[in-house]
Amino acid sequence: TNTTAARLAFRLQERGIKLQVLGLPKTVDNDVYPVSQSLGADTAAEQGAMFFESIVNEATANPRMLIVHEVMGRHCGWL
Repeated sequence: TNTTAARLAFRLQERGIKLQVLGLPKTVDNDVYPVSQSLGADTAAEQGAMFFESIVNEATANPRMLIVHEVMGRHCGWL
C-alpha cells in the first residue's frame, strides 16, 4: 500500500539510506486525482465484463435460474 511505501521511505531516511520510494495508487474506483486511469480500474472492468458474459451463457442453460451479479466499487454502477 502507499502507507507502507511512506513508512518504508521514512525508515530508510532515518537510517541514512538514500533510496527513493515511489507508491503507485491502485483502485477499482478510478477516483485518484489527477490520475486519469488508475491501475486496477481497467482490469477490474474487463474481468467483470468477462464474468458477466460467462454468467449470461450459463443462464441460457436453465431458464429458472436467478443470477445476481455484484461488482466492487465505492459507488454502485461505476464499475
